[in-house]
Amino acid sequence: MSKREYDISGNPVDLHTPAENNISACIEPLSPLHFKTILSISDLQFGKEFVENKMLQAYIDDENKYGFVAIINQEIAGFILLAKYGSDAFKSMILHEQDWFASRYAKSTNVGVIQTIAIDASFANQGLGTFLTQKGIEILSHYVDEIISICWDQHEQTSYSKVLEKCGFQFVKAIPNYWFNDSLQKNYHCKLCGAPPCKCQALIYEMDASNY
Repeated sequence: MSKREYDISGNPVDLHTPAENNISACIEPLSPLHFKTILSISDLQFGKEFVENKMLQAYIDDENKYGFVAIINQEIAGFILLAKYGSDAFKSMILHEQDWFASRYAKSTNVGVIQTIAIDASFANQGLGTFLTQKGIEILSHYVDEIISICWDQHEQTSYSKVLEKCGFQFVKAIPNYWFNDSLQKNYHCKLCGAPPCKCQALIYEMDASNY
């Protein structure tokens, strides 16, 4: 493997970047070879079938989507899925309270979204969530005015909120039952709620990409 990889827009992605606690990690663009491990991580972290093969393939095929994995000692330690949206596409991907989102980001030509991020439990508490989030911000900031994250509220277990705040995001809104209809349509089983519908709350965080 070379020491440089490139995202789907041709921008270089640095490999072998140290995470916190002097852990040596590297970033690789998503490939089908990663799918099996990513699905295993996702099923444990979010619930069965929240992430599927078809969804992951879109982060390879769609020029507006970006998928990356973190590798430590030749093992997939975590992954992040990112996307950039124009105003119409942005509203269509929102699952609940679309009008609020449309009004909030009406002045943004393009909005970047941290869609999904997860770390394998074996590599938890080593700074990889921060490492991947910072890489995501770095990539999205080339293309968008605003970056948001729709964060799953696990109550006292919502550690990703702390990562987002550490990386410069601001909390702006809580949305109850954000995945309610989506979970019924796609029939995924939430880690906390079990069988659909999912009644979890989403926490919306945002960052002005121009300040990064």
